[in-house]
Amino acid sequence: MRAFLAACLRHVADDGSVIIQQQAPGWFAIAADAERRTEDGIIVRVRDVSRPGRDLVSATMEYVDGDRIWTHSFTARRLDDAAMAEALEGSGLRLDRYLTEDRSWLRAVPA
Repeated sequence: MRAFLAACLRHVADDGSVIIQQQAPGWFAIAADAERRTEDGIIVRVRDVSRPGRDLVSATMEYVDGDRIWTHSFTARRLDDAAMAEALEGSGLRLDRYLTEDRSWLRAVPA
């Protein structure tokens, strides 16, 4: 996370902003294997969900479009508002505001 935020700071203009996506805080409690089909017919699967530690969820996202399959495995850490603000400040950014009601998208600006 530190390396990512440092890269954001290096690339943002003094009057610019960084748009960050995170898992919505409520997702951590309900994360489970699931499948859905989009309007475009793409199948989206969440699979291999596990909880390797406190405030951590690991999973694999799988996207199927006809014969093409793309997977992305990740581990997400739940950050409350204070922890997010601290992480941003430690990298020279500051939380400007959340962009969505579920807090999954936020805007950070240079401190």
